Amino acid sequence: MRALFILALIASPAFSEQPTAKVDVAKWFDGCVALVQEDHAGVAQEMDSICLTTAVDFCAFGNGRSAETACWGAFTTVLQKRSDALEAALPDVKDLTGFRKTQLARWKSEPDDTECKPPKGVDAAIYCGLLQESVRWSILRGLRRYLGGQN
Repeated sequence: MRALFILALIASPAFSEQPTAKVDVAKWFDGCVALVQEDHAGVAQEMDSICLTTAVDFCAFGNGRSAETACWGAFTTVLQKRSDALEAALPDVKDLTGFRKTQLARWKSEPDDTECKPPKGVDAAIYCGLLQESVRWSILRGLRRYLGGQN
């Protein structure tokens, strides 16, 4: 469901006018994510989605349609680095017990089943890479919140 939501927002029409100043999408995204209240999991997950989809929209709104695909590629790299850091900080499955252990083990063993069908005229590799990394980042943020540093 989240993948469909993200996909719909990536494909949404944006302003075609050139902006007067470029938006630093990665900096904006990091600032937005820093505002998320981690102690309210449901709200935090929704805020993560808002930060993510707005950052993707800013690739067009803040940088112009002509730079949108390049921005998506650069933002995918940013998300990959953030996701890698989140994954590296997850506890080892053997250090967990009960449902937490089961959830983390399941996530690590499940294949990525994100389906990607880019709109016509959009670079499929960049578009699908952004979608896959967006889903990965969202899942890892949720796992980190769920595990809460508690064993």
